[in-house]
Amino acid sequence: MKNGKLDCKGRFAVDGSRFTGHRLRHLGLQIGYGFRGFLLFILLLMATVGQAQQEKTKTVERTFDLTKEGRVAVDHRYGLLKVVASKDDKVHLTARIRIQGTDNEEIERALSQFEVDINEFGNQVTIETDLGIKNWNGRNGRITLTFKNGAKVKGLKKFTVEMLLAVPELQALSLKNKYEDIIIDHDFRGDVEVSVYDGDFRAQKIGGELEMTVKYGKAFLTDIQNADITLYDSEMELGAAKDVRLSSKYSELTIGDTDNLKIKAYDDKMELGNVRGKLEISDRYSEFRMGSFNTAFFDIYDADLVGKKGKSMTVFGSRYSSFKFGAVEELMVDESYDDKFTFKEVGNFKVSKSRYTEFNVDNLTGAIGLLASYDDQLDIASIADSFEGLKVDGKYTKVNMRIPTSVKYKLDAAMTHGNIDYPEDDFESQYYKEKSSILEVRGQVKGALADAPIIEVRGYDCQIKL
Repeated sequence: MKNGKLDCKGRFAVDGSRFTGHRLRHLGLQIGYGFRGFLLFILLLMATVGQAQQEKTKTVERTFDLTKEGRVAVDHRYGLLKVVASKDDKVHLTARIRIQGTDNEEIERALSQFEVDINEFGNQVTIETDLGIKNWNGRNGRITLTFKNGAKVKGLKKFTVEMLLAVPELQALSLKNKYEDIIIDHDFRGDVEVSVYDGDFRAQKIGGELEMTVKYGKAFLTDIQNADITLYDSEMELGAAKDVRLSSKYSELTIGDTDNLKIKAYDDKMELGNVRGKLEISDRYSEFRMGSFNTAFFDIYDADLVGKKGKSMTVFGSRYSSFKFGAVEELMVDESYDDKFTFKEVGNFKVSKSRYTEFNVDNLTGAIGLLASYDDQLDIASIADSFEGLKVDGKYTKVNMRIPTSVKYKLDAAMTHGNIDYPEDDFESQYYKEKSSILEVRGQVKGALADAPIIEVRGYDCQIKL
């Protein structure tokens, strides 16, 4: 034999191995079992081929005549809703259900449930994908549907309903979708109302009013005008906009330049562009990175804000938050608790009420006031010649201001259990009194004029270093 031979004892050798008769019988059993396994595999394969996937579709097509003042409303689910530009002045609807499965009867039963409810009233059309599904159960790649009318379909592999809507210029579109995307793939001049659940919304330029709600999805918009936006556990990328009113929770957003931006947020993360007009933020637990603004209003709790520069900033209330900005011309803080403010440059700076807060300013060009301060820390690295004065009224507050000799100012301090460190040798017309726990210091730097800025300190156990 080619690969084996019989030895002198009648044993068969293959490639140097030896098999006794018992081993040959055992080998034959193994081969037999292997052959039966192979046959079983072939039978299973043939059964699988016999249950090959089948696909069936059902299509609904309609055309509508609407004027430019027309409105179209679509309530859809379980498939893509796409809006394109019409090639004529008509509205064209194509709705197609696509079902895959192994049982033709089950597929036909599911197709029979599919309807599109269409209502025309005057210059308005409403379209609703009516599936009548009461319960959807997916397990091991198989879908079981129970319908509201009691019908039940098993063993479906794939179930999608796609809708294509071609529209001319219209006054308004209302689009709703669940479990899939909405796409407007052309510039639309009218108003748009969008609601997406567990899907994405994509649009280019929207010329009218936008009202958008996205839950568990994503939104991508290139250019919009005025918008009311609601997000929940979603992501959004917005290019340019005019006026935007945003309400958001647990979301991540990128917004380009806007005219005006009003935000109500909770545990979000946002990157904002420049706001040419008014910026308003009411927030808890969020992070903001922003460009420049004209006027800004903040009411926040445990938030983190980083920005470039602004003309005017007002903090109505803040707790446990961090502010880090470039130059701000006017800064007003109504109330602060355990915050940290860091600015490269501030013009006029007024804090009405604060507790346990740190204020750090690289350069102060105007006036600053801590009017009801408790255990705060104010550090000002440099003072410009345009300095207009400091007023402090507080308890346990520490102030450290580096005032250059070019700035001529007046000093008026009266404290209990306090301390003030100032360049006494540079002062004239000085009054100093320290008796028991009372400290009074009045005077002015040599060369200070009658209208020189005043540093006024009133407090209890404050530490002032000038």
